[in-house]
Amino acid sequence: MSILTQSAAFIARSCARLLAQDCLLCAADSRSSLLCTACADDLPRLPADYCPRCALPTPAGEVCGRCLRQAPHYDAA
Repeated sequence: MSILTQSAAFIARSCARLLAQDCLLCAADSRSSLLCTACADDLPRLPADYCPRCALPTPAGEVCGRCLRQAPHYDAA
């Protein structure tokens, strides 16, 4: 390992210790992430198949009936 690589690793470790990131939702230690793992796991997730315009769940990921009847004022969610 070169001196430059060792120095960069030392600086990265030092910054991580000195500038520890707290979770934005619960203020727990979240290391270098914005959210801790507990809060990230509790967040709702979009289903695998959703409308590409409004993000509502659809059976096969196609445009939903609501967006087909009246297209929203935006292109994608």
